[in-house]
Amino acid sequence: MSEAEGLEMRLREEIKRLFEEAMSRYGIKQNEAAKQIGITPQQFGNYLAKGATPSAFVFLTACKIWNLKVIHENVEFGVKKLSNKQRSRLPSPDQLLLFSALKELGDDSLGIRINKKGPDRLDLSLEIKFVA
Repeated sequence: MSEAEGLEMRLREEIKRLFEEAMSRYGIKQNEAAKQIGITPQQFGNYLAKGATPSAFVFLTACKIWNLKVIHENVEFGVKKLSNKQRSRLPSPDQLLLFSALKELGDDSLGIRINKKGPDRLDLSLEIKFVA
């Protein structure tokens, strides 16, 4: 077994332990646990059998719902609720509404390329430059 495979197996063992702990703490069975984190009972069973590693989304959902934390290879994974003060420091992206952005387009904002890709095929690409 390679080092990476060993790391993944240890992670699966830790996730299995945490999921079983959560079921015990909340008094739920496997089917209910799967439902709570939005997966099938078969998928959940596979995680408990260490046959697969949950996706980041599934894992974060479980962490949020069951207040889980994993410490794996000296790195802590989990979900932390941010205070209003912490949340206000997060940058918010400047985003135009689609129709407002389209109104901003000028004649030099569009670029169209057509390339012949064979006797019976063309490749069309469209580039849109939005003014910042």
